[in-house]
Amino acid sequence: MPVGRLEAVAERELGIPVIAFGSARSAIAAVLQAAKPTSGRVVLPAYTCVAVPNALQSAGVRRVWVDIAGPNLDPDLTAAALSPGDGLIAQHTYGVLVRPGLIADARRRGAFVIEDRAHRFDGADIEGDAVVYSLEHSKVVSGGQGGLVWVRDPALAAEVGRIKDRTAPVGDRAARQILRTSALQSGLARLGPRSRVNGLARRLALRLPYLSAPAQTADELAGHGVRLTALHPALAEIAIASVARSGRTIDHRRSIADRYRARLGELVPAWLGAELALVRMPVLVDDADAVTARLRRSGWDVGPRWFNAPVHPRGSISDYQPGTAPNAEKLASTVLTLPTHPLIDATTADRLADAVLAASAS
Repeated sequence: MPVGRLEAVAERELGIPVIAFGSARSAIAAVLQAAKPTSGRVVLPAYTCVAVPNALQSAGVRRVWVDIAGPNLDPDLTAAALSPGDGLIAQHTYGVLVRPGLIADARRRGAFVIEDRAHRFDGADIEGDAVVYSLEHSKVVSGGQGGLVWVRDPALAAEVGRIKDRTAPVGDRAARQILRTSALQSGLARLGPRSRVNGLARRLALRLPYLSAPAQTADELAGHGVRLTALHPALAEIAIASVARSGRTIDHRRSIADRYRARLGELVPAWLGAELALVRMPVLVDDADAVTARLRRSGWDVGPRWFNAPVHPRGSISDYQPGTAPNAEKLASTVLTLPTHPLIDATTADRLADAVLAASAS
C-alpha cells in the first residue's frame, strides 16, 4: 500500500519510524489526543500558522501564547510560562533551529514537547517527545498535503497509530483538488519569480477552487479547529519520490540560502545560523509589504510572506490577543521570505537578491 511504502521510505531517510496522517495539523492533534497533557494546556509560539492553534483546539487543550526571540520561542518566557503537565510546541520556523537547551529544559520541567519540523525534514538532534513533519506542497518535501509523526514512547506511538487507523482518509475529491494544486504550483514555479505572468496566474488561481486547494479551509481560518484525516493513497504515492530525493533537495535549499546570505549583507537577520536548509530564506526590511509591492512592480513575484502576522495568515481568527507578543508582531511586519526550492538556480537567486536590495533601498 502507498501509505505503508511512504512510511518505510521516510523511515529510511529520517532514521526514525513515522506514522502518516492527512496533514501535519492532524498529526499534532492526534499526538495531543494520545498524550493528554495533564494540565490541559499547551504553550506555543505567538508566531505560527493558524493550523497549529486549530490543531490544539481539536485536541481539546487550552493555548498559552509566548513571544519569540528571533523567529522561535523565547527561552526565558517559555520557562516562565510552563507548568508541570503542560504540552509545548517547539517550532523550528523557516528551518531555523529552536534555541539550544530550550527543549531539554522544558522536558525537565515536566512538559510534553512536540517538535514542529514542518519547515525541516531531518531526523537530526531530536530532543522532543514527538516530532511532526509536513508534506504540504510548499514545504521541504511534498506530497501535495500530508504529515508524518514520530513518537518517542512506544506505547504512546501505538496509541497514535490506533488513532490513525480509526481516522478516515482525505476524500477522493479533495485529493484530486490537492493534486491539481501541486501541478499548478509546480508549473508556476518553473516560470520563476521573475515573471509578471507567474504572479498574475498565481493570484488568479487562488480564486478558483477547482485549481487551488486552500492551505486552510474557511472553518480553519475562522478558528474552528481541524478535521483529523488519514493520508490518501494517491497523495502518499507522489510523496514517496519527493521523500526519496529529500537529501538532494535539502542540499539545494542550503546552497541557495547561503547564496542569498552572501549577497544580502545587513538584510540577513543576526539570528539566522549558517548552513541551514531553509524552506524559505528570511530577510529583514523596514516594511515588508512595501518592499513586496516594489518587487512586484519591478517584475519579481516572491509569493506570500511567511509569516505576515503572529498567527498566519493575516486576518485568520484565533484566541491570540494583539499586544501579547510585540517581538512577533514586529517580525511579522518586517520579514520578507525568499524561495529556496529546487527550481531556483544560482543565477535566479543572485538576481532576486539584487532586486531585494534595490527595493529595500527605495
